[in-house]
Amino acid sequence: MRSLLILGFAALVPAARAESQTAPAAPAAPPRSAPAAAAETTLKLRVAHVYDENFPWHKAYERFRDVLRNRSRGTIEVQIFPNAALGTEKDYVSYLRQGVLDVATVSTAAVATLVPEVSFFDLMYLFRDHDHWRRSLDGKLGRHMAEVIRRSTGKSAPGFEVLGYWSGSPSNIVSRTRGYQTVKDLEGLKIRSQGVGVQIDQWKLVGAQPVTIPYDGVLTAFKEGTLDATPSVVPYAFSMKFHEVAPHISETEHTFIVRITVMSGHTWNKLTAEQQGWVTEAAREATNVARTLELEQTNALTELMKTKHGVKFYTFRDKDLLREKTQPVRQQFAQQHGLTELLAGLEAEWKR
Repeated sequence: MRSLLILGFAALVPAARAESQTAPAAPAAPPRSAPAAAAETTLKLRVAHVYDENFPWHKAYERFRDVLRNRSRGTIEVQIFPNAALGTEKDYVSYLRQGVLDVATVSTAAVATLVPEVSFFDLMYLFRDHDHWRRSLDGKLGRHMAEVIRRSTGKSAPGFEVLGYWSGSPSNIVSRTRGYQTVKDLEGLKIRSQGVGVQIDQWKLVGAQPVTIPYDGVLTAFKEGTLDATPSVVPYAFSMKFHEVAPHISETEHTFIVRITVMSGHTWNKLTAEQQGWVTEAAREATNVARTLELEQTNALTELMKTKHGVKFYTFRDKDLLREKTQPVRQQFAQQHGLTELLAGLEAEWKR
């Protein structure tokens, strides 16, 4: 039944507006004062994400809402704002700092200006596979980054509370005219970048030409021929309809995507210890839903793209070489940000 739900999503999901749009006005509701919040019989939480109601993240937030409603006996209500209704992920970060948004799921790029260390997740071949990704984020790496995020976002406002790490889909190269199977094939490739330093440095090391383009501008760039390729995961690529103009996917699996679900520090600090426990429990269940459904969706949409849309998938034969060539960027970034020990632990997994 769940697989049918995921396939149903494939025909329905519209393009996401995740990275660069005209920012709307901040959410109208002003920050609640502590006395006002205490006086309310029901605590209302506003949560936001950039995808539609059929996307795994929305299903995850519905679980978050239902668990909180049950555990709090109706004293905590969650209002979900999908479809980038409250703006982009960068807007969410600003609203979380102001305390006018309570919870959001955001990209590392959206947080990196406040927390440079999160660009660690953009390093190529950090994780060997999905299981390695999951164990790392649920373990020492995830705990360390949660503390870094809390500390760095808390310099001029209450720091963000990390509720979970979502996604876990492998990122591949989606391209316009051909597939790529070797590192040599990547020379001269005009590939999209988010403008994050480590992303640019890594692609340059293998001879590609990174081009900074907003995610919602990629489809147009493909149509105009000003872009050859973009890194993307299958669900996001399908939702953006890249397959209509870029029907080639090279399975590099060079990163496993990390999306961070965070609660505003203003909100977290207003909760009682009991309420914080309920939020933590609800977030744990929501994280499981988000990860499970996105993995199922990736598998279902991969098959759909192959059989119905004629997308060609290519085995990338040079993963080891690409990992070797990008190693200097991983080492330098880890040294700069005090992550050398964590990097060593992750790399040890590759030797097993």
